[in-house]
Amino acid sequence: MEENHILNAKRNIQKWELIGIAVIASLGAMFHFVFEWSGELPPIGVIAPVNESVFEHLKMPYWPALFYAAIEYRHIRDYTQNFIIAKTASLYIIGVGWI
Repeated sequence: MEENHILNAKRNIQKWELIGIAVIASLGAMFHFVFEWSGELPPIGVIAPVNESVFEHLKMPYWPALFYAAIEYRHIRDYTQNFIIAKTASLYIIGVGWI
């Protein structure tokens, strides 16, 4: 019984992570244009790149990953023990890896 629960938990986590790859990649690509689409609203410039600098492009994967992690946590928190630490590390690695 316990083994079946663990297997279901792993499948659920794996499903959320795979969906996350697609969601983060899609939103990240879309974020490249959001500032322009918004009519260059300054508040949008906080989460979307406003120019072509490397720093600004770090926003493209960071914010979608952070938003997705917040949603994902609500659904898989009962199956994980170190979710926040792991996601914090992954957000840091995104930034370092992008540079």
